[in-house]
Amino acid sequence: MTQSSVPARIPARIPSLDGWRAVAIALVVLSHFTYSRGFPNLALPWWGSVFQGKLGVRIFFVISGFLITLLLLSEADKRGRPSLQAFFIRRILRIFPVYFLYAGVLGVLAWAGLYSDAASSWIGTLTFTRDLMGRGQSATVHFWSLGVEEKFYLAWPITFAALALWRRTNLALGLLMVPVLVNPLLRTGLIQQNINLGQAARLIGPSSIALFADSLAIGCMGAFFFHQRRERLAPFATGPLLGAALVILFAAAAWQEARLSALTEAMVPTIQAVTVMIALWVTVERRTGLLFHALNARPVAWLGTLSYSLYVWQQLFVSHFAGPRLGGLFFYDWRLWWLAALLTACTSYYLVEKPILGLKDRLLPREGA
Repeated sequence: MTQSSVPARIPARIPSLDGWRAVAIALVVLSHFTYSRGFPNLALPWWGSVFQGKLGVRIFFVISGFLITLLLLSEADKRGRPSLQAFFIRRILRIFPVYFLYAGVLGVLAWAGLYSDAASSWIGTLTFTRDLMGRGQSATVHFWSLGVEEKFYLAWPITFAALALWRRTNLALGLLMVPVLVNPLLRTGLIQQNINLGQAARLIGPSSIALFADSLAIGCMGAFFFHQRRERLAPFATGPLLGAALVILFAAAAWQEARLSALTEAMVPTIQAVTVMIALWVTVERRTGLLFHALNARPVAWLGTLSYSLYVWQQLFVSHFAGPRLGGLFFYDWRLWWLAALLTACTSYYLVEKPILGLKDRLLPREGA
């Protein structure tokens, strides 16, 4: 890639992205049914294999890497270099309000004696380090992924700006290849088994950025190719390529469930991230076909726009994580909890998230999504 490549014009709203967000949040929510009160025992053996929450999170990470890098490249095109101040203001306005509203609601419930949690979980939540500390049976355990995201939002834009990576594509791709090559090795568990890590084990544990950075990096790499080589690559965005990517994606998921070896399990997440990026690119570029229309159908796109609020709030309504006092309420039943989560997420989105997003658009130049 060279600087002479013609940059892609980035639309204010990128098609299919909300649809992929909807797929991701659906996988996360469906995977949590097994933790809800009264879930049928007969479905337990296969439900988690079909609806893989970690795959849903991986899709979110690929989208984040792709979109954030595309925005940084687009801003560099327009202004000569990206504005870190504007970037961080956008992220704060996007992430913080709903996140801290949720934490505040948990605080009120704890004060009322309806919820309790470990001090480490509260500290991890308030400092975006939930991936590094806190207990598992907690209504904030899902914030491990936002802890990973925040580290990415901090490290990648600063690196991007400091090294002028919008002008040095080969260097950018070289840096991004590091986690793609290293993360599978970390996921084998060989390093973790052969050294005494103690508390530092969380740094390279199953919910750490060290094990998910390749998904973010693959999304970032996809943005460079989309931005720098969009016109040349567009003819390859075909139905057969999309079909092959989806087949490999689901085959890899089944392969992982078979638990053939530590190496295969370690490679599957990287394979999934690559195939998700290919499928995402094809459905953004090729605006025809059944999957494109499904991803951009109004109900699906609406669920995608709601995905962040739903991701934050749904954990509160899963009885296993909410605790015995809250979890005993009637709407924590496995047939109802998701509806309570959806209604709460709608309220949060329309009363909090959407007005603040409107404020962001008035204060800062419009970004694509």
